[in-house]
Amino acid sequence: MSLYLNRLKLYFLLLFLITASFVHAQTMEYDIYRDDDRIGEITVKKNTNGDRVSYSANSQSNFRVVLFSNELETNLSADYENNELVSCSSKNILNGKIRNHASMKKQGGQYSIFKHPDEKYLKKDSPIRNSTVLLYYSEPVNIKQVYSENYLELCPIKPLGNHSYELVLPGGKINHYIYENGKLVEIKVFRSFVDLSFRLRQQG
Repeated sequence: MSLYLNRLKLYFLLLFLITASFVHAQTMEYDIYRDDDRIGEITVKKNTNGDRVSYSANSQSNFRVVLFSNELETNLSADYENNELVSCSSKNILNGKIRNHASMKKQGGQYSIFKHPDEKYLKKDSPIRNSTVLLYYSEPVNIKQVYSENYLELCPIKPLGNHSYELVLPGGKINHYIYENGKLVEIKVFRSFVDLSFRLRQQG
């Protein structure tokens, strides 16, 4: 019986070590600023399990427009298999109500698209290799387009020099991504009604 238990323990130990070698998680946190006021935070996670890599970016922020206080929650996820985007989802919730919701899932050689509240269609496209959530983890060197999980469209991105890049989203919305030593340290968000900054939180 003792020999059996020892073998069982050894089996689970080996199973744990094998699993640990394939599963890897990486988390980063950013503070959201409006001018010099911290209004929220965003947590970005990357989980690697064999050939599958899953990303998520979730944020909470509070801000005022004129006299009204607002609470915004955003949730984004993306799944890659063999370096190809196979599914993604994004949701913006303003004051408890869904403002935007979009999702995509690869089905054979097509992509099944959903946009809130009831828009659904299939779209043929080339394999998608880069989406916006990957910009948190790698500098987009020699990349000209990235897929927006929010808009479900390919968007142009170009270098500005000094390891910074400009992403042009639908409607003329602009994001600037700034890197230091290959790490994303800041995103500058330019909108018609407000400018925001996502700044990497210093660990330690």
